[in-house]
Amino acid sequence: MDSDNNSRILHDISMEVKAGEKHFILARPYSPLVHLLRICATIYPPTSGTVKIFGRVTNEMSFRDLLLIKRTIGFVERVSSLISNKSLLENITLGLRYHNNISINEAYRHAHTFLLHFDLLENINDRPARIPPEKLRMALFCRELVLAPKLMILEKPSYGLSRDELEFLMEAILSYQAKSNCGLIISDDDADFFTRNYGFSVYKLIDGYLSS
Repeated sequence: MDSDNNSRILHDISMEVKAGEKHFILARPYSPLVHLLRICATIYPPTSGTVKIFGRVTNEMSFRDLLLIKRTIGFVERVSSLISNKSLLENITLGLRYHNNISINEAYRHAHTFLLHFDLLENINDRPARIPPEKLRMALFCRELVLAPKLMILEKPSYGLSRDELEFLMEAILSYQAKSNCGLIISDDDADFFTRNYGFSVYKLIDGYLSS
């Protein structure tokens, strides 16, 4: 992939994520990691090469087909936010209601298990400004999980969370993965935490090159 000034920032990237697999990408600060994750999430198109999702080449898809693929990918970036003038429930169920044309009451019933697990039920009618930061962070993951993704991509899930909260989050993510057999890509600073506790395979992104 090239940057805006045509200097190449990613080189000869080759990576495969199968259903049920867990991959961790270790990268240095200020690396092009976020670009790689956004390519995996089909937010950025690659400037060369191909990205295949479920066996299909993304840059050969129609716009409509690509949108359908995007709906199967859950992506939480390090810095994400909720809509400030919407309640927590409206935020978490927004995609669910939009894509499935269902009422908020029906969406609530669908999301109830996740809201309960993330301890968010008491805050569902609050707007983001009235919710503690750690719960806002958990809500971002909850918002993606209610959409039943087949691939989850998490950029620095530890951001803003204590170790206990991170372990709680990983329990929820891996519980969902065990039931859904989704693929999982995570990047964070502490590779040992994820590999030692959860058995992630590790890739290293160094100077734009990815190696296992």
